[in-house]
Amino acid sequence: RVGAFGLAGGVLLILLKFTALSTAVDRVAALLLSMTLSRWAIALAVILFPYARDKGLGRAMKDHAGAAQVAQATAIALLVSWFAAGWMGLLAMGLAAAITWAAARFALKRLPGLTGDLYGTISELVEVSLLLAFAVGVR
Repeated sequence: RVGAFGLAGGVLLILLKFTALSTAVDRVAALLLSMTLSRWAIALAVILFPYARDKGLGRAMKDHAGAAQVAQATAIALLVSWFAAGWMGLLAMGLAAAITWAAARFALKRLPGLTGDLYGTISELVEVSLLLAFAVGVR
């Protein structure tokens, strides 16, 4: 169940992503990097920041993730970033890391830790931010 504002927000987010992708200078790189780096951001958030609850779907991710998983995710993100856009891909990776850190710090000022919903929010923030960066001409 979702309310009117949730539905409106979801529709606007999808429209923003569609518009940004359709106006991106390099659509293939924008799509590959936004998808890959938004999932990498979740791996970073799971490892680097505390979890808020004793139970929850995000708790299972937190309990089963370690340095090996974030290293593997980082290696994949580095390869995709480099082969998709070269140095600009690595810059996009830095942007994704900065957005992840800022969003998590913002949440931690208000909550005792992150939750599965916040992992998803961080992923969406990174994805739409990278699509917008490519829409304004970052290659």
